Amino acid sequence: MLGCVSGQLREDILMHTGRQLVRELEFLKQLPSSLLVQIAFKLRVVIYIAGDIIFKINTVGDCIYFIDRGTVAIYSDSGKEICHLEDGDFFGEIALVMKHHFRTASAIAVTNCELFRLDREHFETTIAYYPTVYNSIKEVATSRFERTCVLDEHHKAELRTAEQD
Repeated sequence: MLGCVSGQLREDILMHTGRQLVRELEFLKQLPSSLLVQIAFKLRVVIYIAGDIIFKINTVGDCIYFIDRGTVAIYSDSGKEICHLEDGDFFGEIALVMKHHFRTASAIAVTNCELFRLDREHFETTIAYYPTVYNSIKEVATSRFERTCVLDEHHKAELRTAEQD
């Protein structure tokens, strides 16, 4: 249907149908509006029902997700819940900006979720060309990765101690 609409009206429809989320993300605010529209065109809406696995740890990470509506839980390798992410948050960035291309955690829909997915190729041809934005995402990824490692090690130590008792 959007193929039948041209120009500004198509851009307005895209931004209005939830992709305004892209405009509201702090690290994307510094991008030109023309690039935001490009990103919005490349986003795909994906729906998950509460309890659905969005992705599993150690699988290839080929996209980043933006939460339009819903709650997602992130779990470490040992099964420890790391955090809940909600409307306006993003996740899946670690596999896109760090050296490895594998997921370092699992993501599960806690509630019914409407997410926007930006595939690696589109991430690399849009966002990755802007060093300040890319570095902002990388800082979040590094922080989350380190936090996950610490929590996972702590949880594994607790499990070992419980097994010894």
